[in-house]
Amino acid sequence: MSRVITPSILILLHCLGVISGHIVDTLYGKVQGFDYSTAKGSTFNVFLGIPFAKAPVDSLRFEKPVPPFSWEGIKETKKFGPQCVPLQRDGIVFETSEDCLFLNVIKPSTFKEGGYPVLVWVSYGVGTASFYNYKTLAENFVDQGIVVVTINYRLAVFGFGSSGDEDFKGNYGYFDQALAFKFVNENIAAFNGNASDVTAFGLSAGSASVGALSVSPYSRNYISKIIAMSGSALSNWAIGENVVGSTKELGSALNCTTNLKECLRTKSIKQILDSSQLIGTALDDMSLLKFKPRFDGDFFPKPVSELIKESKKIPVYTGFTDQEGSFFTILGLTKSINNIYVEPSHFNQFNESTFLDMIKKLVVTSDRYGKNCDKVTDKILKFYTKHGNNAPKDHIFYLNAYTQLASDLTISVGSLWEAELRSNNDWPVFLYKNTYFNPIYFSDPKIGVGLNVGATHGNEYPYMFNFNIFGTFTWSNEDHLFSKYLTTSIGNFVKTGNPSTDETKWENMGKETKFMELQSYPKMSSHLLQEQSQFWKQLRDEFGYDVVTDTVHKISKKNSEEL
Repeated sequence: MSRVITPSILILLHCLGVISGHIVDTLYGKVQGFDYSTAKGSTFNVFLGIPFAKAPVDSLRFEKPVPPFSWEGIKETKKFGPQCVPLQRDGIVFETSEDCLFLNVIKPSTFKEGGYPVLVWVSYGVGTASFYNYKTLAENFVDQGIVVVTINYRLAVFGFGSSGDEDFKGNYGYFDQALAFKFVNENIAAFNGNASDVTAFGLSAGSASVGALSVSPYSRNYISKIIAMSGSALSNWAIGENVVGSTKELGSALNCTTNLKECLRTKSIKQILDSSQLIGTALDDMSLLKFKPRFDGDFFPKPVSELIKESKKIPVYTGFTDQEGSFFTILGLTKSINNIYVEPSHFNQFNESTFLDMIKKLVVTSDRYGKNCDKVTDKILKFYTKHGNNAPKDHIFYLNAYTQLASDLTISVGSLWEAELRSNNDWPVFLYKNTYFNPIYFSDPKIGVGLNVGATHGNEYPYMFNFNIFGTFTWSNEDHLFSKYLTTSIGNFVKTGNPSTDETKWENMGKETKFMELQSYPKMSSHLLQEQSQFWKQLRDEFGYDVVTDTVHKISKKNSEEL
């Protein structure tokens, strides 16, 4: 097991003078950053593009990452490294390269005995660390007395491709993340960070990542807290074996019919992106992703549920938004991983028959439910259309029902189940549901009056990072209040392991599924999403398949006889 930097070693490093202005001495060589000062007079030290691994190219493509070469002299770290190669060309925003395993550090300029707590942001699965402006990170988080680190990791086939064989297992993106956390553990003391107080933070695929990192033997000893927003390591899109078929499909498109791994190594980025575009990059399924982590017996030596039970019980800040699914269904965002959207031109024609077709196509497939498909479909249709009995059964009604189904199956139920599993195994869990949103996000008339867009997936991005995935908008007073509360609760959690603020006491979720309702004026509530959770558990137990996690489930003798 790799060594862990202790507070006593941290103090010794400072006594030896490893921090000297903008020049920091890491285990691999010296790096030089720059200062960023705000209008309020705060100053921060910024280091961009620090390599934490060798370039994963040539013989290192489709291999676990290895530590970087040491360098002589002083390496300038004043600009972001390239982003990793995405699924599609429309995901290319900045300079892109396979040589992308870099991280960034933003720290307070003042010295703190024992080091500052550390917050490591893991970007979502089609993103890159350079999406997140160091100025906003400094003002929203570092200014609270936190060292912030953002990391890159390999994406798509480069990060998660697998043949299922022993020499092409996949999960390379997860191993990248684990090595980044190892680098932080071994080097963050030099940046006046406390290596014993590291919080892993992610949203969407980044949330699933931090959930996985917190239990994998490759990374869990480097993490003391996690913030997991709108994504679970248990969810059907976050882990699954279909990546093997997707990798072979891509190989066939590239004429790699034998020696798949070696053949794919010979293909250029252009060839891989061209072929990916040709065959499509998303599944026609509620599990969304063609390239995802898988159970490999290595990064995951046991199922995630078992690893949760045996791992150290660290504090967890987790939850989801009120309408996760509208991001995918109504807004139709991130089409590179999203084939479940409805075209705005089809909104008015969306009826019960359309909803039924979506259930059959995206959820109740024959490989999941076999001869029971009709029974399962009927149960899902009845459950998601039983509410709002007085409402007209028009296109708005069925689009909202479809969106609720997508919310539950992509994000909400899986996130709740993971929170419950951790809480039931004595992890301190602080649960939330975010209901806050500014309606001006969704002023586009194409969205449709009456549709329940609500607080959707990624709704927190503007308020944490000033990163507007829904487009720019003028902030209201309520927006400023919400942003202040959200970033303060995160900062408090990073520093203390508890997200309570001066205004609100945040209780552990416990057996009553207590949660904080995030809004302009947050409040505690209980029994979060219990009706939907029970519905999917009952369906799992009755028919022997768990579509939330996309796994076979043992059915009871009674249910087996009834079927």
